Amino acid sequence: MKKLTSLLLLLSSAAICISQITFSTRLEAYNNLTGAKNHSDTVKWDDPDLDLLVPMAKLGFYFQGMGIKGDSVIIGEGWVYIPSISGIEGLYVKGIGVDIVDRGYNTSTALSPISSITTGVTGDRIFKIEFKNFGFFGEFSDANTLKDFGNMQIWFYEKGNFIELHYGPFSVAKNTSYGGLSGLNIYAGLHNLKNKSLIGIALDGDQAKPLINKNTYNGILIGHPELGRVYRFEIPASASIETLNQLKVRIYPQPANDILRVEFPEESGTHYFKVHSIIGELISSGLLENNSIDLKSYKNGLYVLTIEQNGKESYRLFQKI
Repeated sequence: MKKLTSLLLLLSSAAICISQITFSTRLEAYNNLTGAKNHSDTVKWDDPDLDLLVPMAKLGFYFQGMGIKGDSVIIGEGWVYIPSISGIEGLYVKGIGVDIVDRGYNTSTALSPISSITTGVTGDRIFKIEFKNFGFFGEFSDANTLKDFGNMQIWFYEKGNFIELHYGPFSVAKNTSYGGLSGLNIYAGLHNLKNKSLIGIALDGDQAKPLINKNTYNGILIGHPELGRVYRFEIPASASIETLNQLKVRIYPQPANDILRVEFPEESGTHYFKVHSIIGELISSGLLENNSIDLKSYKNGLYVLTIEQNGKESYRLFQKI
């Protein structure tokens, strides 16, 4: 079975106060993004292609919530992840929760663009990501067709710590598109690179009046949200996050090509490193020599770097191009 998200193997078990997240829903007109940057271009995307295709996009501002402060977003198949500038925690939002694919996957033409744009003025900007006309891998696996489709946007607000999921036209004839589920799996929560579980809130049941499952990522809607349905999560500015014994580390350049350099503003001595792929595979490890890591043998994509010294650890995401 294909992976819903490559981040799940690496992220999180932080002690946070999920009860601080508030949820609301409404109906409003759904409009496709205009003037947005097309990240997928002419690629007929599917997991794991997407991690390599659109690994990072810039918000244009810092989004702050749950103790997270980040200005970049990793885009996946119907999900996004904002890594904190600290390199430890991140905010994960899943708007589809089933395996999706470009509807041109079995043809010669890409049909499902993934785009983003930042709108508004300084202090009141919104970063918007659109997954347009996507298909469902469950249908493709079952019937070798991609007739079912959906449309969805994820919005991050600079002002107010709001995250919104906006749902456009959907057409789903069979539950095979949901991979055997009754509907979509929608989730928002916090992750920590040191630990390996998810803590957040998930939506369950009636799409118009969903139940809120807290401290879990388990929740399944009945079917999909109706046209114009909006789910809003208000994220607290801070939360009770597990304090980690961290090294202060700076890595550059980002993205990197042949060499990744590592600096320690307050540390000296011997350091050890590990590099994992975004799906958790150990790529390399050993003594950090000359404060650099040779990336020539690495494939293009996202990686997680762990630096260790005397019981202290630091984690950083980096991109190889």
